[in-house]
Amino acid sequence: MAKKYKKRDIEQARDKGDSVSQSQVAPSSSESPTNEALVSSNSVINGGSEGSTVQKKRGRGKAKSVYPGHNRKCEIHDRRFKEKKIPQEITIKFHQNITGPWTTFSKYPKEQLNMLYELYNDAQFETDDLVLEREVFDEHVKRCYPDWMWHLRKECVKNKITRDEWYKLPPNDITPTIWKEMCNKWNNRK
Repeated sequence: MAKKYKKRDIEQARDKGDSVSQSQVAPSSSESPTNEALVSSNSVINGGSEGSTVQKKRGRGKAKSVYPGHNRKCEIHDRRFKEKKIPQEITIKFHQNITGPWTTFSKYPKEQLNMLYELYNDAQFETDDLVLEREVFDEHVKRCYPDWMWHLRKECVKNKITRDEWYKLPPNDITPTIWKEMCNKWNNRK
């Protein structure tokens, strides 16, 4: 009979999100465990030493830009950047600096493109031909823009959220007002 209650207490603790081993018994309703007791019991369960604190792991966080001063060589082959870090840098700078609801590249303002190019130049990639670099930069942004927009709305599409509710889930990089305007433009296309 005691095993039955032990098993039920363990299952209830698992349902609450606590990990309890078979050797531990959940406290009775008259005893209320303190935070210290829970922390020490969790650290023992997770293999830590007695009394250590357990911290939740965090995600990767936002993408980091290339640090200025790396002076990587900007090689261009077949009108594309050869160095892999350059397209990454452009994508990161784009997502960090979305300031308006432009859903297509044709609507993307020239001033915004120039600002994006200036931010890209801050990474100090070395080049021999600045004119060719700017042309390839513009072509890269034009070619990747639809993909960037897809990645912004991918979570809504993949989770089968109705188009009318997309505005409730803005990405981290975009303010809710800009995201709502973008959703309205995507929803009114057809």
